[in-house]
Amino acid sequence: MESLRAFTEEFLSDLAGTGDFVEFFQLMHQAFTQGNSPEGGAPAVAALVSRNSELLGATVELVERGQSRGALRPGPADELASCYFALLDGLVTMRSALGERCVLPSTSTVMGLLLKEGNDG
Repeated sequence: MESLRAFTEEFLSDLAGTGDFVEFFQLMHQAFTQGNSPEGGAPAVAALVSRNSELLGATVELVERGQSRGALRPGPADELASCYFALLDGLVTMRSALGERCVLPSTSTVMGLLLKEGNDG
């Protein structure tokens, strides 16, 4: 659970920065979506897709562990992990479109998606 919080905090911090994080994440997103095409893709793209799948799988395991400890909300761990990453992906899209006008949520707001009601972490 603490690893998810730390990852979220670092992600949001990078997203709020002025570096190339948004562009990098968009390239990763593009590689991920191209890697799922019927035509396959370059080996480098396939490797990125594989790493992304590994990250999702590890997150599912973390969610399951947090659920077993009573810290994270009940429900299908794979659905919660997918929603978590969809939220992060959406924030990247908004940051790209709005720039610094994009209001980024706090770590606790993002973690609220996963936390069991009444549990602040």
